[in-house]
Amino acid sequence: MAERKKLKASATTDDDGEDRISALPDALLQHALSFLPSHDAVCTCVLARHWRHQWESVPALRISVFPGCRGAQHLNDFVNHLLILRNRSPLDQYNIECYDYGDSFKVFRNIGLWIWYVVVLCKVRALRV
Repeated sequence: MAERKKLKASATTDDDGEDRISALPDALLQHALSFLPSHDAVCTCVLARHWRHQWESVPALRISVFPGCRGAQHLNDFVNHLLILRNRSPLDQYNIECYDYGDSFKVFRNIGLWIWYVVVLCKVRALRV
C-alpha cells in the first residue's frame, strides 16, 4: 500500500502545527462561512474533520450559479440537497441570485418550494430573491 504524503502546514497553523482556525468556536466558524456562496461553504467540509459538518449550521444561505454548474437541473439538484441536508437549521438570511439559462421555468422550477421550506421550516428572518 502506498504511503500517504503529509501535507505541508499552511498559514492557518502556528509553529507547533496547531490549526488555529479550527480551534475557533463553531458559532464563529459558521458565521464566517455565512458570508460565502453556499456552494463554497459546503466545499469547506473537506478541509478538516472538524469542518465536516460546519456548513450544515451556517445561518445564511447564498444561492447563486457557481463555477462548474452544468445548468438549471444541476442548480436545482444542488439547492434541493443543500436544504435537505441542513436538517432545518434556523436561518437569518436566504439569498437567491439566479439568472435565466434561456428557460427560466427550469431554473426557477423549485423556487416556491425552497421559499416555503426556509420560511416555514427554517424560520428565515430575511429573504432576498
